[in-house]
Amino acid sequence: MDQLARGFLHQGLARHVHGRGDLEDEDIKTLSTLFLHFTPFLNKLEVVSSDLSSLGWLAANPDRAGHVFRFLQLHGEISAYVTATPASRLQLEEYLTKSQKLLEYQTDRRLCNLLKHTADVQRIQTAIAAGKRITPDQARVLLTNLSCIISEPGLISRHFPMEADLFDLLVIDEASQVSIAESISLMLRAKQTIVFGDELQYGAVGAVNVSQRYSEYYFRDILRAYAHDRNQAIPDDESERIAREVSETPDEEEEESSRLIPVAAGTREWLKTFSVRTSTLAFARALSNYSESLNVHFRSFPEIISYSNEFFYKESQIELITNRIRTKPIKEVLRFIKVDTKGLSGRNVNLDEIEAVQRDIEEVVSNGYKGTIGIICSFREQAARMEELFRKELSIYPDLVRNHRFTIWFVGDVQGEERDLVYYSFVQDKKIDNAELRTIYPIIGGTADNIRRLKMQRLNVGFSRGKDIMVFIHSMPVGDYSDTRLGDALRHYERVLNSAQDIYVEDESVFGSPAEKELYSLIVQTPFFQENRDKLRLIAQFEIGKYIREEYHRNIPKYRVDFLLTLSNGGKEKSLIIEYDGVEFHTRNPDVVTRHNFDQ
Repeated sequence: MDQLARGFLHQGLARHVHGRGDLEDEDIKTLSTLFLHFTPFLNKLEVVSSDLSSLGWLAANPDRAGHVFRFLQLHGEISAYVTATPASRLQLEEYLTKSQKLLEYQTDRRLCNLLKHTADVQRIQTAIAAGKRITPDQARVLLTNLSCIISEPGLISRHFPMEADLFDLLVIDEASQVSIAESISLMLRAKQTIVFGDELQYGAVGAVNVSQRYSEYYFRDILRAYAHDRNQAIPDDESERIAREVSETPDEEEEESSRLIPVAAGTREWLKTFSVRTSTLAFARALSNYSESLNVHFRSFPEIISYSNEFFYKESQIELITNRIRTKPIKEVLRFIKVDTKGLSGRNVNLDEIEAVQRDIEEVVSNGYKGTIGIICSFREQAARMEELFRKELSIYPDLVRNHRFTIWFVGDVQGEERDLVYYSFVQDKKIDNAELRTIYPIIGGTADNIRRLKMQRLNVGFSRGKDIMVFIHSMPVGDYSDTRLGDALRHYERVLNSAQDIYVEDESVFGSPAEKELYSLIVQTPFFQENRDKLRLIAQFEIGKYIREEYHRNIPKYRVDFLLTLSNGGKEKSLIIEYDGVEFHTRNPDVVTRHNFDQ
Protein backbone atom coordinates (compact mmCIF):
# COMPACT_ATOMS: atom_id res chain seq x y z
CA MET A 1 0.00 0.00 0.00
CA ASP A 2 2.98 2.33 0.59
CA GLN A 3 3.99 1.70 -3.03
CA LEU A 4 0.42 2.45 -4.10
CA ALA A 5 0.42 5.69 -2.13
CA ARG A 6 3.72 6.87 -3.56
CA GLY A 7 2.82 5.96 -7.12
CA PHE A 8 -0.63 7.48 -6.85
CA LEU A 9 0.11 10.70 -5.04
CA HIS A 10 3.72 11.70 -5.42
CA GLN A 11 4.18 10.70 -9.06
CA GLY A 12 1.27 10.65 -11.49
CA LEU A 13 -1.35 12.44 -9.37
CA ALA A 14 0.86 15.33 -8.36
CA ARG A 15 1.88 15.93 -11.96
CA HIS A 16 -1.69 15.79 -13.22
CA VAL A 17 -3.24 17.99 -10.56
CA HIS A 18 -0.61 20.67 -10.89
CA GLY A 19 -0.65 20.55 -14.70
CA ARG A 20 2.92 19.30 -15.12
CA GLY A 21 2.15 16.26 -17.27
CA ASP A 22 -0.28 13.54 -18.19
CA LEU A 23 -1.03 10.47 -16.16
CA GLU A 24 1.08 7.48 -17.15
CA ASP A 25 -0.32 3.98 -17.66
CA GLU A 26 0.97 2.87 -14.26
CA ASP A 27 -0.78 5.80 -12.62
CA ILE A 28 -4.06 4.95 -14.31
CA LYS A 29 -3.82 1.34 -13.13
CA THR A 30 -3.10 2.53 -9.61
CA LEU A 31 -6.05 4.92 -9.65
CA SER A 32 -8.37 2.24 -11.04
CA THR A 33 -7.34 -0.17 -8.28
CA LEU A 34 -7.81 2.49 -5.65
CA PHE A 35 -11.31 3.45 -6.74
CA LEU A 36 -12.25 -0.20 -7.23
CA HIS A 37 -11.62 -1.01 -3.57
CA PHE A 38 -12.10 2.30 -1.76
CA THR A 39 -14.77 4.29 -3.61
CA PRO A 40 -17.13 4.67 -0.56
CA PHE A 41 -14.26 5.89 1.61
CA LEU A 42 -12.95 8.32 -1.01
CA ASN A 43 -16.45 9.64 -1.66
CA LYS A 44 -16.66 10.55 2.03
CA LEU A 45 -13.62 12.74 1.39
CA GLU A 46 -15.40 14.23 -1.65
CA VAL A 47 -12.92 12.52 -3.98
CA VAL A 48 -14.75 11.08 -7.01
CA SER A 49 -13.51 9.09 -10.01
CA SER A 50 -15.49 11.24 -12.43
CA ASP A 51 -13.48 14.34 -11.48
CA LEU A 52 -9.77 13.70 -10.98
CA SER A 53 -9.24 17.32 -9.94
CA SER A 54 -10.94 16.40 -6.65
CA LEU A 55 -7.77 14.44 -5.86
CA GLY A 56 -6.04 17.76 -5.43
CA TRP A 57 -7.51 17.89 -1.93
CA LEU A 58 -5.08 15.09 -1.05
CA ALA A 59 -2.13 16.16 -3.15
CA ALA A 60 -2.11 19.66 -1.67
CA ASN A 61 -1.33 18.45 1.83
CA PRO A 62 1.32 15.71 2.31
CA ASP A 63 0.41 15.21 5.99
CA ARG A 64 -3.27 14.75 5.16
CA ALA A 65 -2.39 12.35 2.35
CA GLY A 66 -0.14 10.41 4.72
CA HIS A 67 -3.02 9.87 7.16
CA VAL A 68 -5.36 8.76 4.39
CA PHE A 69 -2.91 6.27 2.95
CA ARG A 70 -1.96 4.98 6.38
CA PHE A 71 -5.64 4.15 6.85
CA LEU A 72 -5.72 2.39 3.48
CA GLN A 73 -2.58 0.46 4.40
CA LEU A 74 -4.01 -0.75 7.71
CA HIS A 75 -7.30 -1.62 6.01
CA GLY A 76 -5.41 -3.73 3.48
CA GLU A 77 -3.39 -5.54 6.15
CA ILE A 78 -6.47 -6.37 8.23
CA SER A 79 -8.48 -7.44 5.19
CA ALA A 80 -5.81 -10.00 4.38
CA TYR A 81 -7.03 -12.10 7.32
CA VAL A 82 -10.28 -14.00 6.88
CA THR A 83 -10.68 -14.20 10.66
CA ALA A 84 -8.77 -12.55 13.45
CA THR A 85 -8.07 -14.13 16.84
CA PRO A 86 -9.30 -11.78 19.58
CA ALA A 87 -6.77 -10.66 22.14
CA SER A 88 -6.74 -12.56 25.41
CA ARG A 89 -7.50 -10.92 28.72
CA LEU A 90 -3.83 -11.11 29.72
CA GLN A 91 -2.79 -9.39 26.50
CA LEU A 92 -5.37 -6.65 27.03
CA GLU A 93 -4.26 -6.13 30.63
CA GLU A 94 -0.62 -5.95 29.53
CA TYR A 95 -1.51 -3.43 26.82
CA LEU A 96 -3.53 -1.27 29.25
CA THR A 97 -0.76 -1.38 31.86
CA LYS A 98 1.87 -0.29 29.34
CA SER A 99 -0.44 2.40 27.96
CA GLN A 100 -1.02 3.74 31.47
CA LYS A 101 2.70 3.88 32.20
CA LEU A 102 3.36 5.59 28.88
CA LEU A 103 0.63 8.16 29.59
CA GLU A 104 2.04 8.86 33.07
CA TYR A 105 5.53 9.29 31.63
CA GLN A 106 4.31 11.69 28.91
CA THR A 107 2.26 13.68 31.42
CA ASP A 108 5.22 14.03 33.80
CA ARG A 109 7.50 15.07 30.96
CA ARG A 110 4.99 17.70 29.77
CA LEU A 111 4.57 19.12 33.26
CA CYS A 112 8.33 19.35 33.75
CA ASN A 113 8.60 21.17 30.44
CA LEU A 114 5.93 23.67 31.55
CA LEU A 115 8.24 24.74 34.38
CA LYS A 116 10.59 26.08 31.71
CA HIS A 117 7.92 28.61 30.68
CA THR A 118 7.49 30.49 33.96
CA ALA A 119 7.32 33.88 32.23
CA ASP A 120 4.54 32.68 29.88
CA VAL A 121 2.67 31.10 32.79
CA GLN A 122 2.84 34.39 34.70
CA ARG A 123 1.48 36.33 31.71
CA ILE A 124 -1.32 33.77 31.28
CA GLN A 125 -2.30 34.12 34.94
CA THR A 126 -2.29 37.92 34.65
CA ALA A 127 -4.47 37.87 31.52
CA ILE A 128 -7.04 35.51 33.03
CA ALA A 129 -7.17 37.50 36.28
CA ALA A 130 -7.89 40.61 34.20
CA GLY A 131 -10.67 38.83 32.29
CA LYS A 132 -8.74 38.90 29.01
CA ARG A 133 -8.04 36.27 26.38
CA ILE A 134 -4.61 34.70 26.21
CA THR A 135 -2.70 34.83 22.91
CA PRO A 136 -2.49 31.85 20.53
CA ASP A 137 1.17 31.36 21.48
CA GLN A 138 0.31 31.34 25.18
CA ALA A 139 -2.50 28.86 24.53
CA ARG A 140 -0.07 26.57 22.72
CA VAL A 141 2.31 26.72 25.71
CA LEU A 142 -0.49 25.44 27.94
CA LEU A 143 -1.88 22.85 25.55
CA THR A 144 1.54 21.49 24.62
CA ASN A 145 2.54 20.95 28.23
CA LEU A 146 -0.76 19.97 29.89
CA SER A 147 -2.43 16.71 28.90
CA CYS A 148 -5.91 17.86 29.90
CA ILE A 149 -7.75 21.00 30.98
CA ILE A 150 -11.03 20.63 32.89
CA SER A 151 -13.21 23.73 32.87
CA GLU A 152 -16.69 25.16 32.59
CA PRO A 153 -17.59 26.05 28.98
CA GLY A 154 -17.66 29.79 29.68
CA LEU A 155 -14.08 29.93 30.94
CA ILE A 156 -12.72 28.43 27.72
CA SER A 157 -14.84 30.78 25.59
CA ARG A 158 -13.70 33.85 27.52
CA HIS A 159 -10.00 33.15 27.90
CA PHE A 160 -8.83 30.99 24.97
CA PRO A 161 -8.31 32.42 21.47
CA MET A 162 -10.91 31.70 18.81
CA GLU A 163 -8.65 29.54 16.66
CA ALA A 164 -9.56 26.41 14.69
CA ASP A 165 -8.02 23.06 15.72
CA LEU A 166 -6.74 24.52 18.97
CA PHE A 167 -7.73 21.38 20.91
CA ASP A 168 -7.06 17.84 19.73
CA LEU A 169 -10.10 16.53 21.58
CA LEU A 170 -13.00 18.34 23.25
CA VAL A 171 -15.16 16.36 25.72
CA ILE A 172 -18.49 17.88 26.84
CA ASP A 173 -20.18 16.15 29.78
CA GLU A 174 -23.81 16.64 30.87
CA ALA A 175 -24.39 18.00 27.37
CA SER A 176 -28.17 17.98 27.75
CA GLN A 177 -27.77 20.88 30.20
CA VAL A 178 -25.48 22.99 28.01
CA SER A 179 -27.00 25.33 25.42
CA ILE A 180 -25.47 25.26 21.95
CA ALA A 181 -24.86 28.99 22.42
CA GLU A 182 -22.32 28.07 25.12
CA SER A 183 -20.62 25.21 23.28
CA ILE A 184 -20.55 25.89 19.54
CA SER A 185 -17.52 28.17 19.77
CA LEU A 186 -15.73 25.42 21.73
CA MET A 187 -16.50 22.86 19.01
CA LEU A 188 -15.10 25.21 16.37
CA ARG A 189 -11.83 25.28 18.36
CA ALA A 190 -11.53 21.47 18.39
CA LYS A 191 -10.37 18.88 15.88
CA GLN A 192 -12.74 16.29 17.35
CA THR A 193 -15.62 16.50 19.82
CA ILE A 194 -17.10 13.81 22.07
CA VAL A 195 -20.41 14.59 23.76
CA PHE A 196 -21.92 12.78 26.75
CA GLY A 197 -25.47 13.37 27.94
CA ASP A 198 -28.84 11.91 28.85
CA GLU A 199 -31.80 13.14 26.84
CA LEU A 200 -34.17 11.77 29.50
CA GLN A 201 -32.82 14.15 32.11
CA TYR A 202 -33.02 17.94 32.25
CA GLY A 203 -32.35 19.81 29.05
CA ALA A 204 -30.67 23.20 28.83
CA VAL A 205 -33.17 24.73 31.28
CA GLY A 206 -31.33 28.05 31.49
CA ALA A 207 -31.52 28.43 27.73
CA VAL A 208 -35.21 27.46 27.67
CA ASN A 209 -35.85 30.39 29.99
CA VAL A 210 -34.15 32.90 27.64
CA SER A 211 -36.52 35.69 26.66
CA GLN A 212 -38.33 35.37 23.34
CA ARG A 213 -37.04 38.77 22.21
CA TYR A 214 -33.40 37.84 22.79
CA SER A 215 -33.85 34.42 21.19
CA GLU A 216 -35.35 35.94 18.02
CA TYR A 217 -32.57 38.55 17.81
CA TYR A 218 -29.92 35.84 18.21
CA PHE A 219 -31.54 33.56 15.64
CA ARG A 220 -31.92 36.26 12.98
CA ASP A 221 -28.13 36.60 13.12
CA ILE A 222 -27.91 32.86 12.41
CA LEU A 223 -30.21 33.18 9.39
CA ARG A 224 -28.29 36.17 8.00
CA ALA A 225 -24.98 34.34 8.40
CA TYR A 226 -26.40 31.25 6.65
CA ALA A 227 -27.73 33.32 3.73
CA HIS A 228 -24.39 35.09 3.34
CA ASP A 229 -22.32 31.90 3.64
CA ARG A 230 -24.44 29.92 1.16
CA ASN A 231 -25.22 32.89 -1.07
CA GLN A 232 -28.91 32.04 -0.75
CA ALA A 233 -31.51 34.70 -0.10
CA ILE A 234 -34.12 33.83 2.54
CA PRO A 235 -37.47 35.59 2.00
CA ASP A 236 -38.40 37.93 4.84
CA ASP A 237 -41.63 36.07 5.62
CA GLU A 238 -39.80 32.73 5.89
CA SER A 239 -37.07 34.27 8.02
CA GLU A 240 -39.66 35.81 10.34
CA ARG A 241 -41.56 32.52 10.60
CA ILE A 242 -38.51 30.39 11.46
CA ALA A 243 -37.22 32.95 13.98
CA ARG A 244 -40.64 33.20 15.62
CA GLU A 245 -41.22 29.44 15.82
CA VAL A 246 -37.80 28.70 17.23
CA SER A 247 -38.06 31.48 19.83
CA GLU A 248 -41.57 30.97 21.20
CA THR A 249 -41.53 30.65 24.97
CA PRO A 250 -43.06 27.24 25.77
CA ASP A 251 -45.75 26.81 28.38
CA GLU A 252 -44.47 25.17 31.58
CA GLU A 253 -46.49 22.04 30.76
CA GLU A 254 -44.84 21.83 27.32
CA GLU A 255 -41.20 22.44 28.26
CA GLU A 256 -39.13 19.52 27.07
CA SER A 257 -35.66 18.38 26.15
CA SER A 258 -34.39 19.81 22.90
CA ARG A 259 -36.13 18.31 19.90
CA LEU A 260 -33.86 16.61 17.37
CA ILE A 261 -34.04 18.23 13.91
CA PRO A 262 -31.71 16.31 11.56
CA VAL A 263 -29.92 18.15 8.77
CA ALA A 264 -31.90 17.78 5.54
CA ALA A 265 -30.91 19.00 2.12
CA GLY A 266 -33.33 21.34 0.36
CA THR A 267 -34.95 22.64 3.56
CA ARG A 268 -34.15 25.32 6.08
CA GLU A 269 -36.05 23.79 9.04
CA TRP A 270 -32.86 22.13 10.25
CA LEU A 271 -31.44 25.59 10.95
CA LYS A 272 -33.62 25.51 14.08
CA THR A 273 -30.95 23.20 15.47
CA PHE A 274 -28.89 26.37 16.00
CA SER A 275 -31.48 27.85 18.33
CA VAL A 276 -30.10 29.18 21.60
CA ARG A 277 -32.58 26.81 23.28
CA THR A 278 -31.09 23.72 21.66
CA SER A 279 -28.99 21.61 23.99
CA THR A 280 -25.50 20.57 22.96
CA LEU A 281 -26.64 16.95 23.12
CA ALA A 282 -29.47 17.49 20.61
CA PHE A 283 -27.16 19.51 18.36
CA ALA A 284 -24.50 16.79 18.42
CA ARG A 285 -27.04 14.06 17.70
CA ALA A 286 -28.27 15.97 14.66
CA LEU A 287 -24.76 16.33 13.22
CA SER A 288 -22.89 13.33 14.63
CA ASN A 289 -21.09 10.71 12.54
CA TYR A 290 -21.18 8.19 15.41
CA SER A 291 -23.37 7.67 18.45
CA GLU A 292 -23.73 4.99 21.09
CA SER A 293 -26.05 4.30 24.03
CA LEU A 294 -24.33 3.48 27.31
CA ASN A 295 -26.51 1.19 29.40
CA VAL A 296 -24.38 0.29 32.43
CA HIS A 297 -25.38 2.15 35.60
CA PHE A 298 -22.69 2.51 38.27
CA ARG A 299 -24.20 4.78 40.92
CA SER A 300 -27.11 3.09 42.67
CA PHE A 301 -28.30 -0.23 43.99
CA PRO A 302 -30.54 -1.94 41.40
CA GLU A 303 -33.68 -1.31 43.48
CA ILE A 304 -32.99 2.45 43.64
CA ILE A 305 -32.52 2.92 39.90
CA SER A 306 -35.33 0.46 39.08
CA TYR A 307 -37.96 3.23 38.79
CA SER A 308 -35.95 5.18 36.20
CA ASN A 309 -35.16 1.98 34.35
CA GLU A 310 -38.78 0.82 34.24
CA PHE A 311 -40.54 4.11 33.48
CA PHE A 312 -37.95 6.00 31.39
CA TYR A 313 -35.14 3.98 29.83
CA LYS A 314 -37.04 0.83 28.86
CA GLU A 315 -39.58 3.05 27.14
CA SER A 316 -36.70 4.49 25.11
CA GLN A 317 -35.43 0.99 24.21
CA ILE A 318 -32.55 1.24 26.68
CA GLU A 319 -32.47 -1.33 29.48
CA LEU A 320 -30.04 -0.34 32.19
CA ILE A 321 -27.67 -2.94 33.62
CA THR A 322 -26.70 -2.08 37.17
CA ASN A 323 -23.06 -2.58 38.04
CA ARG A 324 -23.70 -2.71 41.79
CA ILE A 325 -24.92 -5.52 44.05
CA ARG A 326 -27.14 -4.64 46.98
CA THR A 327 -25.37 -5.26 50.30
CA LYS A 328 -28.16 -4.16 52.68
CA PRO A 329 -31.63 -5.53 53.48
CA ILE A 330 -34.28 -3.84 51.37
CA LYS A 331 -35.93 -2.37 54.47
CA GLU A 332 -32.73 -0.38 55.07
CA VAL A 333 -32.44 0.72 51.43
CA LEU A 334 -36.05 1.96 51.00
CA ARG A 335 -37.76 3.61 53.98
CA PHE A 336 -41.13 5.36 54.20
CA ILE A 337 -41.75 7.74 57.12
CA LYS A 338 -45.38 8.86 57.49
CA VAL A 339 -45.80 12.31 59.07
CA ASP A 340 -48.93 13.64 60.79
CA THR A 341 -49.13 17.35 60.03
CA LYS A 342 -50.30 19.50 62.93
CA GLY A 343 -51.31 22.58 60.96
CA LEU A 344 -50.55 24.97 58.14
CA SER A 345 -46.89 26.03 58.09
CA GLY A 346 -47.04 28.35 55.10
CA ARG A 347 -47.49 27.95 51.37
CA ASN A 348 -45.31 25.15 49.96
CA VAL A 349 -43.83 24.53 53.41
CA ASN A 350 -44.31 21.60 55.81
CA LEU A 351 -42.57 22.08 59.17
CA ASP A 352 -43.62 18.64 60.39
CA GLU A 353 -41.76 16.98 57.55
CA ILE A 354 -38.72 19.14 58.32
CA GLU A 355 -38.86 18.00 61.93
CA ALA A 356 -39.15 14.35 60.84
CA VAL A 357 -36.10 14.67 58.61
CA GLN A 358 -34.13 16.32 61.42
CA ARG A 359 -34.98 13.56 63.93
CA ASP A 360 -34.03 10.81 61.52
CA ILE A 361 -30.72 12.41 60.53
CA GLU A 362 -29.76 12.86 64.19
CA GLU A 363 -30.54 9.21 64.90
CA VAL A 364 -28.69 7.93 61.82
CA VAL A 365 -25.55 9.96 62.58
CA SER A 366 -25.60 9.05 66.29
CA ASN A 367 -25.59 5.38 65.23
CA GLY A 368 -22.28 5.90 63.44
CA TYR A 369 -23.35 6.55 59.85
CA LYS A 370 -20.36 7.79 57.80
CA GLY A 371 -21.81 8.24 54.31
CA THR A 372 -22.88 11.38 52.46
CA ILE A 373 -26.37 12.84 52.98
CA GLY A 374 -28.68 14.97 50.84
CA ILE A 375 -32.31 16.14 50.94
CA ILE A 376 -34.50 16.74 47.87
CA CYS A 377 -37.58 18.91 48.38
CA SER A 378 -40.47 19.15 45.94
CA PHE A 379 -40.79 22.93 46.52
CA ARG A 380 -38.17 25.69 46.65
CA GLU A 381 -39.85 27.24 49.69
CA GLN A 382 -39.46 23.99 51.64
CA ALA A 383 -35.78 23.72 50.71
CA ALA A 384 -35.11 27.33 51.79
CA ARG A 385 -37.01 26.97 55.09
CA MET A 386 -35.33 23.66 55.91
CA GLU A 387 -31.89 25.15 55.26
CA GLU A 388 -32.71 28.11 57.53
CA LEU A 389 -34.01 25.95 60.41
CA PHE A 390 -31.20 23.40 60.24
CA ARG A 391 -28.55 26.12 60.40
CA LYS A 392 -30.22 27.55 63.52
CA GLU A 393 -31.46 24.47 65.35
CA LEU A 394 -29.51 21.41 64.21
CA SER A 395 -26.45 21.23 66.45
CA ILE A 396 -24.65 18.76 64.18
CA TYR A 397 -25.18 20.90 61.08
CA PRO A 398 -21.48 21.95 60.75
CA ASP A 399 -20.41 18.30 61.09
CA LEU A 400 -22.95 17.26 58.45
CA VAL A 401 -21.60 19.77 55.96
CA ARG A 402 -17.96 18.99 56.73
CA ASN A 403 -18.07 15.18 56.97
CA HIS A 404 -21.22 14.13 55.09
CA ARG A 405 -21.35 16.62 52.16
CA PHE A 406 -24.78 17.60 53.46
CA THR A 407 -26.90 19.59 50.98
CA ILE A 408 -30.58 20.51 50.55
CA TRP A 409 -31.97 20.94 47.02
CA PHE A 410 -35.15 21.79 45.19
CA VAL A 411 -35.88 18.84 42.88
CA GLY A 412 -35.31 21.04 39.82
CA ASP A 413 -31.73 21.86 40.87
CA VAL A 414 -30.32 18.44 41.71
CA GLN A 415 -29.03 17.12 38.37
CA GLY A 416 -25.37 16.12 38.50
CA GLU A 417 -25.48 15.48 42.25
CA GLU A 418 -25.36 12.20 44.16
CA ARG A 419 -25.33 11.13 47.82
CA ASP A 420 -25.19 7.80 49.65
CA LEU A 421 -28.37 8.64 51.60
CA VAL A 422 -31.11 10.83 50.12
CA TYR A 423 -34.25 12.09 51.88
CA TYR A 424 -37.34 13.21 49.95
CA SER A 425 -39.76 15.78 51.36
CA PHE A 426 -42.96 15.99 49.31
CA VAL A 427 -44.59 18.73 51.48
CA GLN A 428 -48.21 18.47 50.32
CA ASP A 429 -51.01 17.45 52.69
CA LYS A 430 -54.43 17.72 51.06
CA LYS A 431 -56.13 18.05 54.48
CA ILE A 432 -54.57 21.48 55.03
CA ASP A 433 -54.14 22.51 51.38
CA ASN A 434 -50.56 23.71 51.94
CA ALA A 435 -49.12 22.87 48.50
CA GLU A 436 -50.02 21.53 45.08
CA LEU A 437 -47.71 18.86 43.63
CA ARG A 438 -49.44 19.13 40.26
CA THR A 439 -47.46 22.34 39.69
CA ILE A 440 -44.22 20.37 40.04
CA TYR A 441 -44.90 16.92 38.56
CA PRO A 442 -47.01 15.90 35.53
CA ILE A 443 -50.72 15.18 35.88
CA ILE A 444 -51.60 11.73 34.59
CA GLY A 445 -52.77 12.09 31.00
CA GLY A 446 -51.84 15.79 30.92
CA THR A 447 -49.68 17.65 28.42
CA ALA A 448 -46.52 17.13 30.49
CA ASP A 449 -47.15 13.37 30.87
CA ASN A 450 -44.29 12.49 28.53
CA ILE A 451 -40.79 11.25 29.36
CA ARG A 452 -39.26 14.08 27.32
CA ARG A 453 -41.06 16.87 29.16
CA LEU A 454 -39.13 18.65 31.88
CA LYS A 455 -41.82 18.11 34.52
CA MET A 456 -41.60 14.36 33.98
CA GLN A 457 -37.83 14.41 33.95
CA ARG A 458 -37.82 15.86 37.46
CA LEU A 459 -38.89 12.40 38.61
CA ASN A 460 -36.14 10.63 36.68
CA VAL A 461 -33.48 13.02 37.96
CA GLY A 462 -34.78 13.18 41.53
CA PHE A 463 -35.10 9.43 42.04
CA SER A 464 -31.69 8.58 40.57
CA ARG A 465 -29.55 10.67 42.96
CA GLY A 466 -29.30 8.14 45.80
CA LYS A 467 -26.60 5.49 45.90
CA ASP A 468 -27.49 3.28 48.89
CA ILE A 469 -30.55 4.57 50.77
CA MET A 470 -33.76 6.47 49.94
CA VAL A 471 -36.02 7.83 52.70
CA PHE A 472 -39.48 9.10 51.69
CA ILE A 473 -41.01 11.64 54.08
CA HIS A 474 -44.73 11.85 53.24
CA SER A 475 -47.71 13.53 54.93
CA MET A 476 -50.38 11.61 53.01
CA PRO A 477 -51.00 7.90 52.37
CA VAL A 478 -49.08 6.79 49.28
CA GLY A 479 -52.35 6.31 47.38
CA ASP A 480 -53.20 10.01 47.78
CA TYR A 481 -50.28 10.99 45.51
CA SER A 482 -51.84 9.19 42.55
CA ASP A 483 -53.10 12.32 40.73
CA THR A 484 -49.53 12.97 39.50
CA ARG A 485 -46.81 10.66 38.20
CA LEU A 486 -45.11 11.01 41.58
CA GLY A 487 -47.67 8.48 42.75
CA ASP A 488 -46.35 5.93 40.21
CA ALA A 489 -42.86 6.32 41.63
CA LEU A 490 -43.94 5.93 45.26
CA ARG A 491 -46.10 2.88 44.50
CA HIS A 492 -43.21 1.36 42.57
CA TYR A 493 -40.82 1.70 45.49
CA GLU A 494 -43.49 0.45 47.88
CA ARG A 495 -43.88 -2.73 45.78
CA VAL A 496 -40.11 -3.26 45.70
CA LEU A 497 -39.95 -2.80 49.48
CA ASN A 498 -42.75 -5.30 50.11
CA SER A 499 -41.49 -8.01 47.73
CA ALA A 500 -41.58 -11.43 49.41
CA GLN A 501 -37.95 -12.44 48.77
CA ASP A 502 -35.23 -10.08 49.93
CA ILE A 503 -32.19 -11.16 47.93
CA TYR A 504 -28.92 -9.40 48.72
CA VAL A 505 -25.27 -10.09 49.56
CA GLU A 506 -24.03 -8.79 52.91
CA ASP A 507 -20.37 -8.91 51.97
CA GLU A 508 -19.08 -8.80 48.39
CA SER A 509 -15.91 -10.62 49.48
CA VAL A 510 -17.99 -13.82 49.38
CA PHE A 511 -17.37 -13.97 45.62
CA GLY A 512 -14.37 -16.02 44.57
CA SER A 513 -13.56 -13.90 41.50
CA PRO A 514 -14.60 -10.67 39.75
CA ALA A 515 -16.43 -12.76 37.13
CA GLU A 516 -18.61 -14.33 39.86
CA LYS A 517 -19.67 -10.91 41.10
CA GLU A 518 -20.48 -9.78 37.57
CA LEU A 519 -22.47 -12.96 36.85
CA TYR A 520 -24.46 -12.60 40.08
CA SER A 521 -25.41 -9.04 39.14
CA LEU A 522 -26.49 -10.12 35.65
CA ILE A 523 -28.57 -13.06 36.92
CA VAL A 524 -30.62 -11.02 39.40
CA GLN A 525 -31.39 -8.44 36.70
CA THR A 526 -32.71 -10.91 34.12
CA PRO A 527 -36.46 -10.75 33.32
CA PHE A 528 -36.79 -14.40 34.46
CA PHE A 529 -35.36 -13.62 37.88
CA GLN A 530 -37.40 -10.44 38.29
CA GLU A 531 -40.64 -12.20 37.33
CA ASN A 532 -39.99 -15.15 39.67
CA ARG A 533 -38.04 -13.51 42.48
CA ASP A 534 -40.63 -14.61 45.07
CA LYS A 535 -39.89 -18.24 44.17
CA LEU A 536 -36.14 -18.05 43.62
CA ARG A 537 -33.09 -18.24 45.86
CA LEU A 538 -29.57 -17.49 44.65
CA ILE A 539 -26.79 -18.47 47.05
CA ALA A 540 -23.21 -17.46 46.28
CA GLN A 541 -20.37 -19.82 47.25
CA PHE A 542 -22.76 -22.58 48.31
CA GLU A 543 -21.03 -25.15 50.56
CA ILE A 544 -22.15 -28.24 48.68
CA GLY A 545 -19.67 -30.51 50.50
CA LYS A 546 -21.09 -29.53 53.88
CA TYR A 547 -24.63 -29.98 52.59
CA ILE A 548 -23.94 -33.53 51.30
CA ARG A 549 -22.18 -34.54 54.55
CA GLU A 550 -25.10 -33.35 56.69
CA GLU A 551 -27.90 -34.50 54.38
CA TYR A 552 -26.50 -37.84 53.18
CA HIS A 553 -23.88 -38.56 55.87
CA ARG A 554 -21.08 -38.93 53.32
CA ASN A 555 -17.52 -38.02 54.21
CA ILE A 556 -16.43 -35.82 51.29
CA PRO A 557 -14.14 -32.74 51.06
CA LYS A 558 -15.45 -29.24 51.80
CA TYR A 559 -16.35 -28.48 48.21
CA ARG A 560 -18.06 -25.19 47.29
CA VAL A 561 -19.83 -24.18 44.11
CA ASP A 562 -20.05 -20.65 42.78
CA PHE A 563 -23.86 -20.48 42.90
CA LEU A 564 -26.88 -22.53 43.85
CA LEU A 565 -30.09 -21.32 42.20
CA THR A 566 -33.35 -22.87 43.43
CA LEU A 567 -36.89 -22.45 42.11
CA SER A 568 -39.78 -23.37 44.43
CA ASN A 569 -43.14 -23.94 42.76
CA GLY A 570 -46.19 -25.86 43.98
CA GLY A 571 -44.31 -27.48 46.84
CA LYS A 572 -41.55 -28.75 44.56
CA GLU A 573 -38.04 -27.38 44.30
CA LYS A 574 -35.70 -27.46 41.34
CA SER A 575 -31.99 -26.72 41.79
CA LEU A 576 -29.30 -25.52 39.43
CA ILE A 577 -25.59 -25.35 40.23
CA ILE A 578 -23.68 -22.65 38.37
CA GLU A 579 -19.88 -22.67 38.22
CA TYR A 580 -18.19 -19.78 36.46
CA ASP A 581 -15.14 -17.65 37.20
CA GLY A 582 -14.17 -16.64 33.68
CA VAL A 583 -12.10 -18.55 31.14
CA GLU A 584 -8.79 -17.33 32.58
CA PHE A 585 -9.56 -19.04 35.93
CA HIS A 586 -10.33 -22.43 34.37
CA THR A 587 -7.69 -22.93 31.69
CA ARG A 588 -4.05 -23.85 31.72
CA ASN A 589 -3.35 -21.39 28.91
CA PRO A 590 -6.04 -18.70 28.45
CA ASP A 591 -4.57 -17.77 25.04
CA VAL A 592 -5.35 -21.22 23.63
CA VAL A 593 -8.77 -22.49 24.65
CA THR A 594 -9.77 -25.97 23.42
CA ARG A 595 -11.86 -28.79 24.86
CA HIS A 596 -8.60 -30.47 26.02
CA ASN A 597 -7.24 -27.36 27.76
CA PHE A 598 -9.52 -27.10 30.78
CA ASP A 599 -8.28 -28.11 34.22
CA GLN A 600 -9.48 -31.53 35.33
